[in-house]
Formats: sequence, structure tokens, C-alpha cells
Amino acid sequence: MITMVQNFSVIIPARNAASTLRVCLEAIFKSSLKPYEVIVIDDGSSDQTAEIAASYSCRVIRVNFGKGPMQPRFAGAREAKTDLFVFIDADVVVKAGTFAKILGHFKNSEISAVTGILDPAAGHEDFFSAYKNEYMNYIFKKQPAQSAFLYGSLWAIRKNDLVEFDPVSIPFGSLVSDSEMGMRLNRAGKTVLLDHQLEIEHFKKYTFLKILRNDFVIPFMFSQMFLVYADFKKIRDSRGFSHTRTGQVITSFLAFAGFLSFFAGWFLLASAALAAVIFYWFPFLKFLMKKRGIIFTLKTAIFLPLDAAVMFCGMMAGFGFAFRPQGPIGPGGRGEESQDDKDKPLVSIVMPSYNYEKYLDRAIQSVLNQTYQNFELIVIDDGSKDNSLTILGRYKNSYPNQVKIFTHSENANRGVVKSYEVAFSKVRGELIAFLEADDFWYPANLEEKIAAFKKNPEAGVVFSSYQPTGDFWAALYWKFYQLGIRWMIPARRPVDLFGQFVRRNAVASFTHFMMRRQFLERIPSAPVQIKNFDWWVLGHLSVVTSFYFIPKKLTAWRIHRKSSCYGCVGPFALGRLRSFLMIYYQSLLQNMEINSEKREKLENAYAFLEAMGERKWGFLYSRMIRYPFETLRFLTFVLFRNLMFSVKGQGL
Repeated sequence: MITMVQNFSVIIPARNAASTLRVCLEAIFKSSLKPYEVIVIDDGSSDQTAEIAASYSCRVIRVNFGKGPMQPRFAGAREAKTDLFVFIDADVVVKAGTFAKILGHFKNSEISAVTGILDPAAGHEDFFSAYKNEYMNYIFKKQPAQSAFLYGSLWAIRKNDLVEFDPVSIPFGSLVSDSEMGMRLNRAGKTVLLDHQLEIEHFKKYTFLKILRNDFVIPFMFSQMFLVYADFKKIRDSRGFSHTRTGQVITSFLAFAGFLSFFAGWFLLASAALAAVIFYWFPFLKFLMKKRGIIFTLKTAIFLPLDAAVMFCGMMAGFGFAFRPQGPIGPGGRGEESQDDKDKPLVSIVMPSYNYEKYLDRAIQSVLNQTYQNFELIVIDDGSKDNSLTILGRYKNSYPNQVKIFTHSENANRGVVKSYEVAFSKVRGELIAFLEADDFWYPANLEEKIAAFKKNPEAGVVFSSYQPTGDFWAALYWKFYQLGIRWMIPARRPVDLFGQFVRRNAVASFTHFMMRRQFLERIPSAPVQIKNFDWWVLGHLSVVTSFYFIPKKLTAWRIHRKSSCYGCVGPFALGRLRSFLMIYYQSLLQNMEINSEKREKLENAYAFLEAMGERKWGFLYSRMIRYPFETLRFLTFVLFRNLMFSVKGQGL
């Protein structure tokens, strides 16, 4: 789809950038396409950065984060007056047509973000600065156009796509915060375009020590980020992670092994390893020979193996740091003993909330009181008009390491599906649990479900029985529903529940199940208007993994008049259910790899729904006669539900 984007804001984070900011701004204002505004975020500078920005009539916003460029970028975005943001570092120079190219890409409404690459021409022509620019340009030009990362010196993004994220998801470090943002966009299903022709000149000066430090620290941070964002299927298919190719990792190891062998006196092995490094990089060296000449190329051939070995040391140090024994969690956290990721996997708990101030304390306290404590609680407030945000803020201040609060842009109400999508983009745990804001858990909920995951690695979903509570008659119906469903589900062993989820939501609600995060990307996007998003998620999961049922009440499900599961079943409710099921079945048939037996079940169910819509009574009666047990069972549930919900609900 083509859309028109006319105005854009340029946002420049700057800290003590007086030496380069002037030339950066000169290039911006000489562009063929002028920005609506230029915002310079002065992050605690002690030089003339703010004065230089003001002399160019830029909007200057003073902050004092001192933790890298991402926080200042978001500070600028919050003040910007347009719907498209172009982020530029203070030490780069754009070309005359840079902005026109960027806006051209955003005519495609499917593009969420655009990023560029370094021009091989360095702002400083010493060997190390030139080497770094040539190396990065060569690496980036090998990347596919649909990118999983952002290059921090130049990237642009739509406002609506940026506001779903917080500035820093995980403190991997300021040098990779842009790459991490690209990964979060990618995980959230956003399209990031890498334009290989969108080149900017970099005025950063590198020395021998500075480049080695840089190439140790960035792999150090990347290796920790790898443990959170790695998708091994994508790594296999693309032969890389972010902008790092598999070949780079292998040659970094060979370079390290070569130097180690050399110092150990194994000169033949060292020569073979270093020769393999040069062989891998031969196309790059050949390219440099034509462009830079023999002297520059020889210097590169000598320095590159050392640089690669340092990168490998950085990677290994990063992995070692990530798996170091953990001491007690600091202020605001909980937990008393050391734990490693395998024994105590991090659980991301997702909790959407909308005008539930009445129930929030009970829900959050039930999380904090869990016997298993290695978790993060991600709360998405969907535009509440009551006192919810005040309550949530109190918990965030008291438990900053575990409780994270997010809202939509301008505290808008965007619905259940959008709220879950935002939450999914922020989870970092190996396991994901769910808790509706009006429900609560019993203390052993996480511990027992995690134990089931450990004993049954083939199970992708673990769920339990629940205790309906709240409105007396409504709770009575859902107890009846649970009894009618659960006797058909084998307990305490992984089972295929696809057939159950074709006909009904056998788990009943988000609150009662946990899943492995690796299956999150297998769930296709849902239409924003659907009300049965839990069924949508579980049904798609039932295609790709098995379920494990714990026949023990580990959760409490509160039923009240605002609940989506409250009320009688009439023609309108049945029509809405039919509409959902048709969309749901279509998604399963079109987006999932389903065997012939399961496909036949789906197609039969879909044909039944079509016949309902077309009022083919003969076909419908024949199917009811063919499946008398299912027909009787469905009618019994409808009659009992209408009986229970026709009785005046008792106090909550």
C-alpha cells in the first residue's frame, strides 16, 4: 500500500559534540529536502554543543542521562511534532539526497523503519579510521535488504512504531542499543529496510587502541544479546545473527586459535589458522587492493587477524559474563540464592490491564508472592481512565528490577490484541506466563508449571485447573464447564490437543497457561477486533507443540460483569462466535503447516460454519445427527449457561 509522508523530524543525540556538530548541521540544512524541525538533545555536554545547535535555530532539549544515545533519542521523539523521526548521530554527515531517499521508502506503508550504512570514505583518512569505515561498509553491503538491526548513526522510523517500545529493553550497553532496537522491531513483526545506497560519512577518529577496544566491547555486548534474541532457525537460514555472519565468527575463532598456537610454539598450526582467516577475507582484500593500493591492503592483512582475535575474546568474555554466578538481586528485586539460567529460567509474565484498579493489588501481589522468584512482570495499561497507573507506578518504584509498566502512545486505548503484541515485543524470558489483571495466582503456580516444563521438554504449553471466583452464578457455570472439558484431557503427560481447540478453548483463559517463548513467532498476527485472543493463541500453538495438563487449581479466574466470558448466549453472541471461528479456521488453514487429518477436521468445521451463515438447515441437521454427543454437549452448556447468567449475580 502506498502512503504519502511529507514532514519529518531530525533528532540528534549529542554529548560533547562541538567538534563535529557544526558540519553535521550544515549538511542537514543543505539537503535537497528540508526537515520540518531539527531537535538536538544535549545530554549533559560540558562544551559548546548546545550553543552551536541554537545558532542553527535547532530546538535544543537539555537532558542528563549519560548512558548512551538511545535515551536521548526517545526524549527527542517525545517532543517531536511529526509522525516520522530520522535519527542522526552528531558525528556524521548526510548527503544532499539522503532525506529524499528515506521518505521515498516510507511511501510503502509496510515499512516501519529504514536504516543506512557507513560511507567507505572516512572523515579522517588515517589508516585505522579508513580501515574501520571500509570494513563496516563491506560487511553491511553483504546484508539482506530486510534487516534485523538498525545502524545507529542513521535510521528513521514511524512514530506509531517507535512508541510501542521503551528506550532500553535490556541494558546490554549503549554501543548496541540501536541493534537491539532493530531486533525488537523484527520480533514484533515490523519491517526494517536496509538501504545499501543510503550512505553517510562518519567523522569518528579511530586509533589502534580505540579500534581494538571497540571491537572487544561490541562482541562482548552482542554475545549477551544473542542469548536473548537468537532464533536458531533464522540463524541457519540467514547464516548470521544481526549483521554478524557465521563466517566472521568462525574466522574470529581461527584467528584467536592462530595467535594462541603461535605463542605456544605450534607454528605450523598457527600458520594454517591465520591462512584460513586471510582466505575467508580474500574478496575484501582484493577489493581494497583495487581501491586503496597495496600498502593499505598489506596493513589490513596484518591487522585484520588481530582484530578478529580480539572480537572472539570479546564474544567469549560476554558469554562468560552472561553465565556468571548470580548473587542476590539488588534493591527492588527479590531472591536470595545464586541461580543459573538452566536451573532457574527467567519467566516473563504478561499482564494487560484496563480500568482494573479494583483488582490490580491482588493480581500483582499474587505474582510477588510466588515461590519461584526469577521473573519479570510486564504490565501493559490499555488507556485506563481510573487510578490504575498510580497503582502500577507504586509497584514499579518498589520493584524496579521486576515490574515494568508500559502504555500505548498518549495513553490510548488500543484493545486486547494490540496490548498483547506490545507485551510480546518486550518479553525476554525463556518462558512466558500470563495473568489477566482481574485474576490472581496461588503461590506455587510458577514453580509447578516450570517443573513440568523441565521434566517434559517436548511440551510447549503447560496449563492447570483453575478456581472460578467472583460472581457466584457465573463462577458456578465455569466450574461446570471445567468439569465437562477436563475429563477429556489426559493429565500429566504431553498430548496433542489440536482437536480440542478446533471446537473449544480447552484452557479457558490466558491466566491458566504458560508457554515456551520459542513458539511465539509461530503465532500469526490476529485481527485487532477479535475478542477470543486467548483461543487464537492457544489454537495456533496446538498445531506446533504438545500440551501438558496439571489437574491442580493453581490459578483463580475472577468472573464479573466486565468479563468477556460473562453473560447469556443469544443470537448475537453466537454470531460473533461464528465470525471469530471463521477467521480463526482460515488462519490455521492458510498460515500453519497442517497434516491431512487435521486439515480435514478444520475443513469440516469451516463447512459447518458456512452452512450456518447460508442457513442450509438440511446440511446442519445431518451433521448434528452424525455427531450426537457433541451436539448434546453443546446444547447442554448453552442451556446451563443461560440458566446461570439469568440469575442475578451476587456481589463481587
